[in-house]
Amino acid sequence: MKNALQRLEFPEIFLGIVSPVGVSIKSTIDAISDFYKNNGYDVVEIKVTDYFDQIKRGLDIDLPLEKSPLDVRIKNYISFGNKVRSIFDDNSILAAYTIYRIMKDRDRNFKNKDRISYQKRAYILYQFKRKEEIDLLRSVYGRLFYQISVYSRRVSRIEYLSHRIAHERNTADQSTSKPIADDLVSIDENERSNKFGQRVTKIFHDADFIVNSDLVEKDTVEKQVTRFGELLFSSNAISPTKQ
Repeated sequence: MKNALQRLEFPEIFLGIVSPVGVSIKSTIDAISDFYKNNGYDVVEIKVTDYFDQIKRGLDIDLPLEKSPLDVRIKNYISFGNKVRSIFDDNSILAAYTIYRIMKDRDRNFKNKDRISYQKRAYILYQFKRKEEIDLLRSVYGRLFYQISVYSRRVSRIEYLSHRIAHERNTADQSTSKPIADDLVSIDENERSNKFGQRVTKIFHDADFIVNSDLVEKDTVEKQVTRFGELLFSSNAISPTKQ
């Protein structure tokens, strides 16, 4: 009997980004996007928090979602994510919503095409804070899903956040902003007192690939991402580095 499932030479790929608060992930996302575009893929970015306003209206959640200042925005978005998980009593719900957005994107792109093709599309999904979210994505997409964690030292993350908070307040004095940044980083790492809270430290090291965003001088983010991408394409020209 002929196999009814056609083998896809270049199947879709799903890349889930995990990073702590205070890490700038733009360079990583840009590098991933450029790599796949250069290899003939369509790239789709789905940022879960971009849909928080829509979720807020749909579930009639009475919580603020101010976009600024930065520290208020981060606290609001953490609280909102926690609230959504608690409503459904499900710590994987935001990953489930991400899967729904992928389905909507497929439907929109394939609506006017004669033939559906699940090839050469790379989905960059970000960002996730719970083990249950990653587990759900792996269970749905299997070997086509990869977790990419973006690393930066804790002191660098606090410094980065502190600088941005102070800048928004038009001051160079970080004596006030640094404790705020420290508190935000701690909440994001592990909200021990909240059943539905952030748990980034619990999933960070489960990554298939870790980008070190602190290695700007020695090794650019683009080089790291390209190396990982070429390995996924079965390149046999890459040898291990000492690191």
